[in-house]
Amino acid sequence: MINFYRKPRCTFCDEVEEKLQHLVVAHKVHALPATDTVIYLTEGKRMYQQEDEIQAFLRQIGHEMLVQREMQGDSCKIDPDTGLSC
Repeated sequence: MINFYRKPRCTFCDEVEEKLQHLVVAHKVHALPATDTVIYLTEGKRMYQQEDEIQAFLRQIGHEMLVQREMQGDSCKIDPDTGLSC
């Protein structure tokens, strides 16, 4: 599961949270005190603290989810020779 530790009133944090929701991945958002200056995201034992690291991680997850969803398509194909569908 992905854990995102965010600050209040943080535009970047809002974008990350929105992206996690859009990706439809298991995640939990944790609110940090306003006095904390560092946001971070964890998955398993990996931790991402820099904005560019978090963005790269989200791009990677987005790509992996896209590939997975393409492989599990629920479409049906018609056999051009017989006209039968699956």
